[in-house]
Amino acid sequence: MKFKKNYLEWLFVILLILLPSLFFDLSLGDGEAFKSISLEADNLLNFSVSRYKTWSSRQIIDLVVVVSLHLPKIIWCFIHTIVVAVTMFLTKYLIQGGGGISSTNKYSVLAMYCLFPIWDMCTAGWIPTFGNYWYPFTAALIIISLLIRHYQKKNPTQNKSKTIFSYVFLIVLTAYASNVELVTVIIFICCMAFFLYYVVYLHRKYNLKLYIVICVNIMSLFYILTCSGNYRRKILEADSWFKNFEMLTIFEKIRLGIIAIFKYLLYEPNTLFFLFSFFLFMCLCLKKEITHLCRFIGSIPLIFSSFFFLIRNISTWPLNANINYSEVMEYYLNYNGSDSLIYYAIVFCTLLVLICIIYAIFTIYEYDTITFRLIFLFCLCILTCFIMGFSPTIFASSTRIFFYINMFLVIGLISLVEKLNDFILNPAILQFARSAEIVGCSILYLFQIFFVAVGIHG
Repeated sequence: MKFKKNYLEWLFVILLILLPSLFFDLSLGDGEAFKSISLEADNLLNFSVSRYKTWSSRQIIDLVVVVSLHLPKIIWCFIHTIVVAVTMFLTKYLIQGGGGISSTNKYSVLAMYCLFPIWDMCTAGWIPTFGNYWYPFTAALIIISLLIRHYQKKNPTQNKSKTIFSYVFLIVLTAYASNVELVTVIIFICCMAFFLYYVVYLHRKYNLKLYIVICVNIMSLFYILTCSGNYRRKILEADSWFKNFEMLTIFEKIRLGIIAIFKYLLYEPNTLFFLFSFFLFMCLCLKKEITHLCRFIGSIPLIFSSFFFLIRNISTWPLNANINYSEVMEYYLNYNGSDSLIYYAIVFCTLLVLICIIYAIFTIYEYDTITFRLIFLFCLCILTCFIMGFSPTIFASSTRIFFYINMFLVIGLISLVEKLNDFILNPAILQFARSAEIVGCSILYLFQIFFVAVGIHG
């Protein structure tokens, strides 16, 4: 009976993962362009060389996307389901620091992933967007999880796999994940954190796997920086999306990244961030032995999110939803000037919300290991947006550039929901809350699929 129950649970998980792929045309968006460009080339080698010279350094990613587009739909859906399921498992692993996923926790993870904005994964086509964002991120999670698993062993030098296959697998996985610029930065910062904490601070013994990841990551970073296609694409995107981009100073580009964060998290309707700030506030309300001041500080993200949601339809507001980020920046530079009061108010509000989130996480979890993991992941994901301010891709890539922030919000929501369950002592209320969580998130997920399918196929 237990086997049958687990079988049905995983069948339910697989069905929900597969639903969007069954309803969407997988070749829409950039998928058609990838197909046509790859078919024009004589072979995949010529295709890769051409892309390197004219457009991108993502040769490994592009090859995976092209092969995926030519696979039968059933095979791609099978591989896709495995990758997404692995992402869910690793999310829980990173939160718990190891161990399996119980039935209840499994549904909690699934429920939170149902809230992930599906439209963001369709802005450049279903397969190309997953191939450029989700899959490399999953590969990075695998690398980080392997390093955590190694360093959490009491005797890390014992039972260490020294087979050639394990090292080759790690090299290929790191090369694949590091082929995406922002993932390269994420892996590099994580590796430096591992090195400083475990090797320098705790004086752990030599770990060849960590140094392999660092070396491959640095080579990938050098490859990205020297790619002629990246430089050419930057010029073309700036000319198409923001002609004055090269005239911006470093501080203006940093503030551009802050404006992007503000517009996506606070100003535009963002279900993930609203729920994250709501559960953050609820955990603070139910946690004992904290002051009302702490609860007020933790409520600021929710207050700001609700406030800007109410005023976003004011036509005179310069961050109207129909205005893209380049127009917002030009608005301030050309009309209000860089000293605009509202301009600095946006920067202040954004930084205040980010600081309050960090403070609230620390207050809820105190000195637990998960505190530092969540804060580290949060700062890392926010950093990706600051970095995007230094590239015109922030205008060309639509909302999918916020993929990493959304992933943190999902991870944070899973952790907060479980923490909230710990505060609920009444079994009946707890069971009702868990059932409402699963049902509510599943309904929102189905609504997402329906409206995205209507938007794609008309």
